[in-house]
This record gives sequence, C-alpha cells and structure tokens, in this order.
Amino acid sequence: MPYFKPFKMIILGFDGVLGSVLSGALDLFSFTGVSWQRFSNESVEPRFNVQIASLGGGDIRCSNRLIMQAHCDIRDVTECDLLLVPTIGDSIDKVLKQNSELLPHLVRLANTKADIASNCSGAFFLAKAGLLDHKIATTHWAMPISLRQIFHWWTYKKISL
Repeated sequence: MPYFKPFKMIILGFDGVLGSVLSGALDLFSFTGVSWQRFSNESVEPRFNVQIASLGGGDIRCSNRLIMQAHCDIRDVTECDLLLVPTIGDSIDKVLKQNSELLPHLVRLANTKADIASNCSGAFFLAKAGLLDHKIATTHWAMPISLRQIFHWWTYKKISL
C-alpha cells in the first residue's frame, strides 16, 4: 500500500509546443523518486500520475516536427493537482491564435484546487487567459518586453543578480 497519494498532474499539449520540454516534463515528473526506488530495490510508488492532455485528445505537433500522442482530452479533465503549460516553441502569436480554444480550459481548471504553472514562454498562455492579472510571474529572460507589448497591463521588474 502506498504511503502517499500520487499527485495528479496534467501537462498541456498543444501544436507548436517545444517538443523537448513536453517530453522532458513527462520524464521528469513520471520518474520523480521512481529511479531511486528501483536502485534501492524498493517497490515502485510514483510520486506523480502524469498525463499529457490536448484539445480533443488528438496528436500534438511539436515545433521540431515531432508528433506526440496525448493521453487524454483537456475537456475531460475535471480536476488535477498540478497543470503545467510548457514552452511555446513556434511563433508566440501564431501558437496563441491557433490554440485559443485551450484558454477557457485553463481558466476552468484555475477555478478548481489545481496549481497552475508554466515553463518559459508558456506564461504567455496564462497571460492570454487572464490568469496573470495582478500576479507575479516569470518567463524567459529575453521575453518580458514581448509579454508587456502583447499584454499592456503587465509590468516587469528587472532583477540584478
């Protein structure tokens, strides 16, 4: 019997996603703790139950031309512990326009107990859905100006290291 309940995680798949980030996130969260358990000859108890969800559950055409198969339809996801929006690999404007039907599902899941995170330029999806209004967010170091130009309400603070 597991000593914990695995986190239910959904990774959002969309045409134009950066393929390495989509598959990398799947690997990272699917194998969190699992490799150690195997090396230690322990029974395998995954920490995350990870699925890639796309609109309609259809294939995902990554920016590197890799085609990945989704596990489920985002419309069927009623709850999750964590929703991850990975990096946009193609033109941000093009990807946001072509995948605009995903935005209501981000808002819908944000209104549940789900934590929502993005990787790099995935923050543009969250901004477009209105989920970053009056919030602190991070994105790639070269993208804050683009984010501000697209979403005029957004301001950023440059942090010196």
